[in-house]
Formats: sequence, structure tokens, C-alpha cells
Amino acid sequence: MKIGRKKSGHLKILLTLGLCLEGSISSGSQIPLNTTLKRRGFDEPHRPKELIVKLKPSYRDQGIQWLKTEFGSDILHQYRASGAYLIRLPDTLHAASVSQQIANHPEVDYVEANTIIRLTTKPAVRLNADSFAVSPTTLDPPNDPKLSSLWGLHNTGSDDGVVDADIDALEAWNLSTGSKKIVTAIIDTGVDYTHPDLANNYWHNPGETGIDAQGKNKESNGIDDDQNGFIDDFRGWDFANNDNDPKDDHEHGTHCAGTIGAIGNNNVGVVGVNWNTSLVGLKFLDNSGSGSLDHAVQAIEYATTLGVDLTSNSWGGGGFSQTMYAAIQEAAQKGILFVAAAGNESQNNDQRPSYPASYLVDNIISVAAIDRKDKLANFSNYGAKSVHVGAPGIDILSTVPDAAYGTMSGTSMATPHVSGVAALIKATYPQLSVIQWKNRIIYSSQITSATALKTSSGGRLNALNALKDDQIPPAKIDNLSIKSIALNQIEIAFSSVGDDGIEGKARAYEIKFSDTPIRSQNDWINAQTVFNGNHLSGKSLTSKNDFGSLSESEILTVKISGLKFESKGYLAVRAFDGVGNSSEFSESLAFELPKIYNFFVNNAGSLTGVKADAPWGLEILGSDAPPNSDGLVFSDSPGKEYKPNVKASFTLDPIPLPAQSQVFLKIKALARIEENFDFVYSEVSIDNGVTWKRVGTITGRHPWREFVFELTPVLGNAKEVLVRFQLETDASVSDDGIKIDQISLFTDAMAQP
Repeated sequence: MKIGRKKSGHLKILLTLGLCLEGSISSGSQIPLNTTLKRRGFDEPHRPKELIVKLKPSYRDQGIQWLKTEFGSDILHQYRASGAYLIRLPDTLHAASVSQQIANHPEVDYVEANTIIRLTTKPAVRLNADSFAVSPTTLDPPNDPKLSSLWGLHNTGSDDGVVDADIDALEAWNLSTGSKKIVTAIIDTGVDYTHPDLANNYWHNPGETGIDAQGKNKESNGIDDDQNGFIDDFRGWDFANNDNDPKDDHEHGTHCAGTIGAIGNNNVGVVGVNWNTSLVGLKFLDNSGSGSLDHAVQAIEYATTLGVDLTSNSWGGGGFSQTMYAAIQEAAQKGILFVAAAGNESQNNDQRPSYPASYLVDNIISVAAIDRKDKLANFSNYGAKSVHVGAPGIDILSTVPDAAYGTMSGTSMATPHVSGVAALIKATYPQLSVIQWKNRIIYSSQITSATALKTSSGGRLNALNALKDDQIPPAKIDNLSIKSIALNQIEIAFSSVGDDGIEGKARAYEIKFSDTPIRSQNDWINAQTVFNGNHLSGKSLTSKNDFGSLSESEILTVKISGLKFESKGYLAVRAFDGVGNSSEFSESLAFELPKIYNFFVNNAGSLTGVKADAPWGLEILGSDAPPNSDGLVFSDSPGKEYKPNVKASFTLDPIPLPAQSQVFLKIKALARIEENFDFVYSEVSIDNGVTWKRVGTITGRHPWREFVFELTPVLGNAKEVLVRFQLETDASVSDDGIKIDQISLFTDAMAQP
């Protein structure tokens, strides 16, 4: 993942009576479906001799012995949060080749590659330190000479910027400039703790500082004085080199540290979002900007051991890891905020997650980058569900090693702006829970056109708003009702409420789903979030309507899609104001989705009614077949003869369509193809195969799983449809392909003849 870059972007909005927003039931899932695999990460760059193995607890001792004797493994480390082990294989074995054998063991929970995490940031554009001696500014204090160059903190419109397209740092400093009590861990390439603009804000471990009982300096006595498992860790730890000196030998970590907490009002260089704070470097990336999953997890767990307030994480890569997920969850349970860069691939993280920013853990804030013109950076990842807020991330001036300064660009640079504001908030409101803390950052952001549909908050980071003292929550919503119901979605409606009770305008709304009525706070906590969206402009109503007289109110309609077919349950909603105060949740609303009617079924019993291009054919799987199968499946690789450089399809004979508004295609599929290089596309044609429209894509490796694709948007008034499955592979990997079974098309049972 490209997080730092050198200098050189699904929320659908419709207007009905008022604002119509769309959410998805899947957005509340805590672990994405494709992360349930027992074997992960081997399509990513990884260390070829190392594996991370999670054994079932009852098999731990026996399993360790099995790993040693069967594979000649050395046990290097056990991760506290997950209980998994890092093992090293002998030179004669490679991780990828033995990982499946280990994963197949019934007492093994999962096996992960020790993936590589890299920074692609080139050296900063370094500036002569002498130029920072004097630089007059017309701004109020602080007196740091290059304050006027820090457009992310205070944008004056220079260099084609937009005036006030910043985080309102100058205004926020009238409320707080930070506190040394708040500790931020920069998990990165290290920090130059000798930098004159950082040294006095650098943290020292109180348990490893001072004189011990023998009169020796605890910083160098060779004793683990604070008994945290690390000797003489008085200024953090270097996991890349396994020593107690996390000094930056790159540039990236020091640059991030300066944005968070370069000393303010010292007449030197730049100023951080916090004038006063405590910074600790946890180095896991080496001097080339490269690190490993193992070291990243160790750094996260170490930060949790120290009890820091938050971690700033301007890095990524390696795909989903259950081991890292567990470490971040442990941090969340300890109230530690985890601020993460969204990534620099110009991709939608809702569709293709970018880790660690995309882990669905309550303490994570994912950050996109904006420029001085208040536009989303062209390299920045985004996501209306999964990326929370935008922050300055292009041409950011900050500290770099050796008492120098330089500019960098990337979501790497946006992340420490959010971390800095998070530290300001914690200094001002130390009693906040991690959820309240996160919500204050999200809901205090300033909505902009660049971020409105690209982040869940819709906004740009705003320090002033985040520090406001506002204790009054919005009013409770008391008229939640059903507007319409379809096969897998429900549209609900309710009237808007105020920012303070009924005064003003609430900032955002959260909707939750449960199988049982949502009546208590515990019910609400355990319910699944299905929508979290902004209150943008809607249409004011001044006359009677379905909701009664709502004098000067708005009607908000929200579509919750992706619900389980034929399901029933309950929904409830609450409102948020501009600092994250929430209303009471509404009375829960019961709903029941319609019954479905399968008007076409093909269980892969034969090739009758199918036109199959080679290598597509039938394969007998026996016990490996999915439930309710006759053992025959459609396969692109009968006999496991997977072919590279293939473009071939199998097509079903024309299927007559009922006169119904919603039609879905459902299949069961098992995939073992190279993720994001080899694909199977589900496509339909309503003109007898002249043109084809894609309705779904399958890639990667996963066990038998159900896929459902909606065809309605592409069918129009068609009387029949062709369905095909198109395989496209490249030349790089041969594997055992994809299997498809139990193909059906269905609609509302009301259409049944």
C-alpha cells in the first residue's frame, strides 16, 4: 500500500419528500466474509520462511510440538491478543508450500503469511534549516517562523489555495494547545527524538527513568524495571532491529510526529497541532520503509502495554490479518484510539478494503487526504462507509531528521493531522470513551463537496468544532415508520431533529438492526449498525403529510439494502450533533420482508440447457460439494486442470422473465483463483447475446459461499434473459479454479403463477 507520497477518491442520495439516504446491512459486519479463510496472505509479498499459526487452545502444547517435529519449526513469538505464534521454517521449506498442510489440520484455527508492509515515500523535499531562523508572519501566536507555510493548520489562500480550507488550528488553540499527559505512539519508521522541534515533547517511560536500588540509571541498567517484557525501553522500542532505540533512520515517522506535536511558540521551525504533548516512537519499519506484519502487531500490542492514549498509523498493506485484527481489538478494549491512513491507490475502500484502515473495529478512524484547494487528493483512497474523514495531505511541511524540515504528501500526512486533533480532544475531555472520542472527531468535521460522498462523515477535519463544549444532545426521534418494502431492502422515514434538542439541525443519524426489539441500552449496543450517514440538505415541509403536522421539519427517508431475504426484524434510529452527542434511540420498528419465488433453478446435474466453452465442464466433488448438492458442479477446471490465459464462458439457455420489479441471480461458488488477477464475471444479456452487462465479480480464494446479484437495473422490460459466467485468467498462477452450483433466479412470491 502506498501511504506516504512525495510532493511532485458510495453513498447514493435521492430526494423524495426529504433527504433519502441508502445504507447496507453488510456495513455492520465485524469481519468481512472473505476473512473467514484458514489460510491468508500468500498472494501478497511475504517473508518466505515465516508463518503465523493460531492453534486451538486445547491443542496448544501438542500443537507446538507438532510444528517443531513435523516441520522443524522454531517458535519465535506468541502474540498476546490472538494467541497465535510466529514460527520460522528451516531453509529447506517455504511458507507458501507448507501453509496449506498446516491449515488443513483440524486443531489449527488459521495460518497467515508474515506479509510485508512498505512505505513508498521518497525522501522529503528538505529545506535549509537556516531559512527557519526568521520568517515574519502577520498571524497571532505561536511565533514559530514557518507557521504561515502550514496551510493545513491555517490556509490563507496562498499558492492557489482556498482561504480557510484547513482544520481551524489557530482558532482551536484559543481553547487548547495540548497536554503532556496525553501520549501518542507513532507506529512508523521511528522518531528523531533529538530534533529541536520535538525533543521537549518526546515521551520518556517513567518506569524506566531515574535511579534504581543499586544506584544505576534505569535507562541503561539492563533490567526490565517496569516488568513489561522490554529492557531499558525508556523512549519506546525498535521492533525492526529489536532494540531500545527507535530513532528514525528514514524520514517518514519524524515527519508524522512533527504534524502531531512539534513544539509550539518556541520561535523554531514549525508547530504541531499540539504545542505541548507526549510523543513516543515505535519503530517497525526499517530504513527503506519496509516492515512485516509480525513487527506491526508487536508494536500495536506494545503500545497497548504502555497504555498510550492513541496510536498514529501512516502505513498499510498485506491484506486482512486475524492476528492484527485481534491486536487492534485489544487496544479498543483499553480505550486506545487507532488513527489509520486510508491508502494512496485512488480506490474505493468500501469495495476493496485497505488494511489496517478498513478493519471494522470501533476505535479505528480511517483518514483520506485533501489538498489546499479543498479537493480530495487524486491519489487518496475514499469510501462513504469505510473512510471516516478527510484531512490535509498534500505538500505538508514538517520535521525530518537531523534538525531539518521537509514537505511530503499522502494519506500518511493526513493521518497525523487527525491524530493531533485527537490528542487535543483528549487533553480537553479526558473522560470521553473511545467511541465518544471518535464520534467527536467524525461529527465535528466540516462538510465539503470534496468529502460529502467520499467519507462517512462527509467532512474535513475541524479542530475548533471538535473542542466545543456542547453537552446538549439532539431530541429523540418519535415517528419512525416504514415507507416501502422490497425483497432485500426496506425504506424507512422519520422527521429530522435539532442539534440541541429540537433547536438547529442534527448532524447525522445512525440506524441499527436486531432480530429482537431494541428496548434497552444493551439491546442497542448489541444491535447491528446498518446505516451511519450525514444530515445533508433536505426539503422542508410546512403542511400536513403522512407524518402529521411537522412545522418547518424535514422528512428523511433511508433505504437499508442487503438484508437477508425473507427475514424479519426490528430497526431503531438515533441522531448525532456536531460534537458526537447522541439522542436517545427511537422506539424499535418491526418489519418483515416478502417471500421469494425461484422461477428458474439449475443444479448442475448435466450440460443440458448450457453452452460451455472449454475448459468449462462438469466435475464430481462427492463430499466436497456444497450442502443440498447432488455432487455435480460446473467447473472451469475439471480434474483440477486450471488453465492460465483463458477467456471462456458457460451460458444458460434463454430464461423467461416474470413481470416483476426485482429479479436476483443466486449461485453457490467455491473459488481458488488469484485475487485481483483472475476473475469470474456474472453477466446477463437481454438482446440474445449481442451485448452483455456485468452484474457481479468473483475473485480470490474462499470456501463454498452464496453470491446474490441483482439483475433488476439491467433488465428493463425484457421478456427473457441470457445468463453467463465468464472466466478470465492471466499467465502468472495455476491453481484449481472455481466451482459453481445451484444457480437460480428469483423474484417476489407474489409473481408466482
